[in-house]
Parts: sequence; C-alpha cells; structure tokens
Amino acid sequence: MLMAAIAGHHVELIYTVSKADGHGGRGCYSPVALRDLPWFLDSLCYVPDDLRQPLQPNMQILVEGRGTSLGVFATAVHRVGA
Repeated sequence: MLMAAIAGHHVELIYTVSKADGHGGRGCYSPVALRDLPWFLDSLCYVPDDLRQPLQPNMQILVEGRGTSLGVFATAVHRVGA
C-alpha cells in the first residue's frame, strides 16, 4: 500500500460489499468489509453512516482516491448504480 501512495495516481476501483453492518474497532470504525480481498486489506474504514446503512452484501461500490489497480487510499466512496 505504501507503493500505492507514492507511485500511485487518481484511480476509481469497483469493489463488492461483503458486510456493512459491523461496528469495527481497533482503529477501524464504521467499516465496510469488501469481498475477494486479502483479510488485512478487506475493510474500508470510517465510512459515513448515510452511505453505509443502505449497503447490502453483493452490492458494488466505487472507491476513488490515490493508488494503483492493486489498492487505493480512498478519498470518496459511491454506490454503483445510485
């Protein structure tokens, strides 16, 4: 992920939601769990409740930020098709 921050550029990646109703903890509050990612990179933290609450498993979200196709430091999150 360090390489994504240093060598990255503006990217928009689509991820599939695994779970969005957890409370989080250990530095990751209001998380959205993402499907098909390694366990240590599968959560998007501090997602606002107004975006997180309507999310259901298998819905897709678009994550914008600085990074590469392998990962992104998110600056914005949008529901796909919303």
